[in-house]
Amino acid sequence: MAPKRKELSLSEKNAIAALHKAGMKGPDIARQTRHPLPTIYGVLNRFKGRGSLENKERTGRPNLLTPRDTRKLCTTVKSDRKRPLHEITAVFNESREEPVSKRTVQRKLYEEGFKKRVVKKSIRIRAANVKKRLAWCKLARHKTVEDYWRRVIYSDEYMDKYILRIHKKTL
Repeated sequence: MAPKRKELSLSEKNAIAALHKAGMKGPDIARQTRHPLPTIYGVLNRFKGRGSLENKERTGRPNLLTPRDTRKLCTTVKSDRKRPLHEITAVFNESREEPVSKRTVQRKLYEEGFKKRVVKKSIRIRAANVKKRLAWCKLARHKTVEDYWRRVIYSDEYMDKYILRIHKKTL
C-alpha cells in the first residue's frame, strides 16, 4: 500500500482544472504539475461530479490534541517518567484552555509508544549496612568449612518449633 500523500491545496486543484479547461489531457497535466496521474484524474472527476474543488467536511469528531499538544505531552512525560497519569494530566491541562480527560491523555500516550510498566521492587539497604556486609564478605571469603562454617547453626521458624516440641516432650 502506498504511503499517504499530502493533500493538494486549493490553488493546485484550480491550476489542474484550468489546464483541463484549456484542453490539456491528463498525462500532460501530470507532467506539467508533477503530480501522479491518478491524483489528476481524481481531482477532475471530483470537479465534474460536484462542480467544486473544495474538500468535503470530514466525518467524525476532530482530534482534541494537535500535533503540537502531543509533543508537549510527550515532553511532560519524559521530564518525570515515574509521575502518575493523574498528575501528568493535571500538568498538561494547566496550559490548555479546554482541559482533556485522563483517558484522552492515556490513549494519546499509548499511541506515542508510552506503555505502563511496573517497576520491580528492590531491597533497600542503608549505605552503612552495605559497607558492613561487604566488609564481612571480604573477611569470610577465606574461611574454610573446617574452621568456621561448621560452627554456624542454621535456624528457621520451623526448626525452632520442632526443637520446642522435643523439649516439651522431654520435660
